[in-house]
Amino acid sequence: MTKIKPTRILYMEDDPGMARLFKKKLERMGYVVDLARDGEEGLNMYDAGSYDLVAVDHHLPVYNGLEVIRTLASRGNLPPMIMITGTGDEKVAVEAMKLGAGDYVVKDAEGGYLDLLPTVIDHLLTKQRLVEAKQRAEEELANSLQTERMYAAKLARELDLASSIQQTLISSSPASMKGLEMEATWHPAGEMCGDFFSLVPIDDERLAVWMGDVSAKGVPAALIMVLVDTFLKVDMAKAVKPGMILSQLGSTLHQLLIEAEQLVTIFIGILDVNDGLLTYSDAGHGQALVHRNATGEIVKLNAILPPLGVAEEFPVVQRGIYLRAADVLVIYSDGLTEVASSDGELLGLERLKSIIRDNHQRSPREIQDAILSMVGEFSQGAALADDQTLVIIKLVDSQPSDPQESFVESAETPAHIWELELASSTESLQFLREWTVSVCKEVRGAVDPERFEYECQLATSEIVTNVIKYAYRSEDGKIDIRAYLFDDRVEFDFFDQGDAFDMESVLEMDLSEPKEGGYGLRITQSVMDEVVYDRTSDGKNHWHVVKGIS
Repeated sequence: MTKIKPTRILYMEDDPGMARLFKKKLERMGYVVDLARDGEEGLNMYDAGSYDLVAVDHHLPVYNGLEVIRTLASRGNLPPMIMITGTGDEKVAVEAMKLGAGDYVVKDAEGGYLDLLPTVIDHLLTKQRLVEAKQRAEEELANSLQTERMYAAKLARELDLASSIQQTLISSSPASMKGLEMEATWHPAGEMCGDFFSLVPIDDERLAVWMGDVSAKGVPAALIMVLVDTFLKVDMAKAVKPGMILSQLGSTLHQLLIEAEQLVTIFIGILDVNDGLLTYSDAGHGQALVHRNATGEIVKLNAILPPLGVAEEFPVVQRGIYLRAADVLVIYSDGLTEVASSDGELLGLERLKSIIRDNHQRSPREIQDAILSMVGEFSQGAALADDQTLVIIKLVDSQPSDPQESFVESAETPAHIWELELASSTESLQFLREWTVSVCKEVRGAVDPERFEYECQLATSEIVTNVIKYAYRSEDGKIDIRAYLFDDRVEFDFFDQGDAFDMESVLEMDLSEPKEGGYGLRITQSVMDEVVYDRTSDGKNHWHVVKGIS
């Protein structure tokens, strides 16, 4: 009987207390942990031992963390590595990732990073095992094609193994969380699946949910799926915003997806059970619905970015929608709506909406069963042509958010929230205009929709242009923008950390004199109903503008 070799981890850390805590925590999980006090000792131990993973603190005597990673990378075959940096050392972390480190963790004074490390280690080791399994499969297939029967048998075993690993990582068992009822189902069309999803509680009040679809099928799609899902689980543990996660993920995977000739569509959301706010970002997926219990309306959450693999850089953009008690969120893959009848007709979105309306008062499990029953009857039990994935979340309790903690100084709850982060560059203005249009498309009841859209575009462009030119003086910076849709108005907030603005001097300016500056404010005031500027307590410029709908 073959004895299973324990996983060995080398941790280079010059703080004896932190080192002992790390060793104790990991050994309780079944890992074997060796400690090194400085970079030189760590390299010697690595050369003498056989380690499955190396974690290295950046601030080490003799050789620092970057020097250790650079030394090991120069030898080739770099092991899975985690760089541990201090707060403010993000550039060090980026350099470590460029050298080949698998991930990084920011060390905090309280030692909270030790709770995150096991998750990062687990996902890195899982990723490494998948890579090694793929390499072994390729080597075996290259060396074992003696007969067609042997080839088929080996391929079947590898597919079974990969499928087993995939099903272990993508579980159809929903999470459990107070205030929510959840159900999920995942049906691959073949041995390997391009669809993926997860329901992961971030803490007692927030649930992370995502669903994605890799354009191709088979082993390459499955490997990319596992890579994306692993990335998301690590980043969600850090409680990063959905828009920021998609931006980072799009940049990280762009070259890989180009080489693989594949695209990934993905929806990422964080639902706060405390106030019912669902914050989400969507790259090309566009397959999420919210059924309003109070009105019977079904709101479609459209994609706000192209699929991953289309663009090298993604802006940080996300939206928000409030869910109330008994509202139902349904996220699905196109394998459901694109299932075909015997005469080739597609099931389509309207049939899905209809079955949700008819069953919205039932439990998520019963809603799921009703949808799957309809899909089966429509396709008359035909074999799946595409993967089918379905997640249903029902809010059973929620409290309205505290208006004192909101940027919107109103007791009302907005129907939609949009968030956008732009670089202070004129190249950002085109995306700003497109983003403003997407906001205005949700407006109902405007007397002249085209004029409403034009004036909102004009106002947002003028404010951002002035921030770029005068607050940042055309230097690098960030502009955070939020939009809120109410029944009777749209409100915009702009935040930047540039130079303060003297509104009084502009308002007192003689416009008959040919002097640069000030016209943007006057234009904005002429097309918007309210324009307010203030300086926040943390030193940011804040513009608040309002446009009535009627």
